[in-house]
Amino acid sequence: MVNAQTPELPQDLVELGRRLSDLGRACRLLAHTGSTNDDVRDWAKAGAPTGAVVIADTQIHGRGRHQRPWSTPPGETLASSVLVRPALSPQDLPKVALVAGLAARHAVALALGDRGVARIKWPNDVFVGERKIAGVLVEGALSGARVEHAVVGIGINVARKDFPPELAGVATSLSREGGVVDRVQLALDLFAALDVELARLLADPDSLGARLAPHDLLFGRRVLLDDGRVGVACGVAHDGRLQVDLEDGERFLARAGEIRLEPAQS
Repeated sequence: MVNAQTPELPQDLVELGRRLSDLGRACRLLAHTGSTNDDVRDWAKAGAPTGAVVIADTQIHGRGRHQRPWSTPPGETLASSVLVRPALSPQDLPKVALVAGLAARHAVALALGDRGVARIKWPNDVFVGERKIAGVLVEGALSGARVEHAVVGIGINVARKDFPPELAGVATSLSREGGVVDRVQLALDLFAALDVELARLLADPDSLGARLAPHDLLFGRRVLLDDGRVGVACGVAHDGRLQVDLEDGERFLARAGEIRLEPAQS
C-alpha cells in the first residue's frame, strides 16, 4: 500500500514507493511534512501495520535527541520513520535505537563501498571519520509493562554539499564522502537491515554489545560525561549501556545522557 503526495513528490521517491509496495510494505511518501516521527505516531493510532514507513523529501520540524533540530533540505536527505511493535519491556526500549544505528550504519557503508568506514557513536549517531552522517530517534508508546509500539526515526545526509556554519565541521553526507547518491537503494538497504537487526535483537538480546563492538566509534577514547567526569569508553554492555572506566577506577554504566569525546589537548 502506497499513499503518495503527488505531483510534488520527487521521481526517486515515487520509484521508492513502487519498490516498497512490491515488497508488501505499507508506506506514505510526502513531498514535505512537519515530522515523519509524528506522522507515524498518528498512523499507529489509526491502526498502521508493523513495518509501516513514512518518508518525506523534506520536513520542517525534524528532530533528534534532546529536541535538537535535524535539517532536511529537499532532495538532499533521507528522512524516514518506521513503526515497529517489538516484544520488549520498557527498560529495553533503548536497545531499539542501537539496532537502528546498526541498520543505518550498514546502509551507509554499502553506499560508501566499505563496510568498515562508517561507525556508531553511542547511542544513536552514525559517523564517517569524525563527522556525523546519520542520526536515530526512537520514541515509544507504553502500555503497562510492555512496549505497545515504537517509532524509529532515521535521518541520513545523502546529497548535501553545504551545511550551516554550526554544522560545517561536524557533519557530512554520502556525496561529500564520495558515496553513491541513490535514495531508493539506500532506503531499501536501510529497511531490510532494520528488519534483520530487530529480529536478531528479539532472538538474542544479549548479543547486542558484541554486534556493536566492531563499529564502536568511542571504544578506547577519552570521553566526558554529563556531570563533568572523564573516563575511557570500553564498549557497549549486553544490555545496551555504555561502559566507561573513570579516572578514579570506577566503571560507570551509562544508560542515557550525553557522551562527548574529550577535546584534544593542544
